[in-house]
Amino acid sequence: MRVTLKMTTSNFLRNIQQQASDILKAQRQIATQKRINKISDDPIGMGRVMGFRSNIAAIEQFEENIDQGIHQLEFNEISLDLASDLVLTAKGIAENYAGQKMTAEQKQLAAHQVKDLYDQLVGLANSKFNNNYIFGGHATSTAPFSRDADFNITYHGDDGQVRLMVGD
Repeated sequence: MRVTLKMTTSNFLRNIQQQASDILKAQRQIATQKRINKISDDPIGMGRVMGFRSNIAAIEQFEENIDQGIHQLEFNEISLDLASDLVLTAKGIAENYAGQKMTAEQKQLAAHQVKDLYDQLVGLANSKFNNNYIFGGHATSTAPFSRDADFNITYHGDDGQVRLMVGD
């Protein structure tokens, strides 16, 4: 086979274009500091990258869920501590007036204090965290407790448990 000038020039141009392409690819890698910039650079490697990105996103979501869960548990604990304090205050009122002869006015004052504590307790039972009622189970959009004029409580929630994914 005879090597012509046209074949030599074509090979020369093809080699120059390939080298220019390789230089461009290297410059792109240097500029982006990434070995894979598009799928055609390394399809298998890009699959791994996508898998890693998916894992990172899942871990970040788990971290958010853990933070939210911790904050919600802290809020719930504070609410329950306040409820315990209200019950102890009501108990103290009952103990202070137990065994004493009381006037009607004193009885009325004590009853009014206990009713106020009762209403505060219902308010705590209807506490919200992130715009969701915390003691209503899955029914987080409606107040879980209500009372009538006779101070009878009605529960409007369910027995569902709120769960957060914190790991695989």
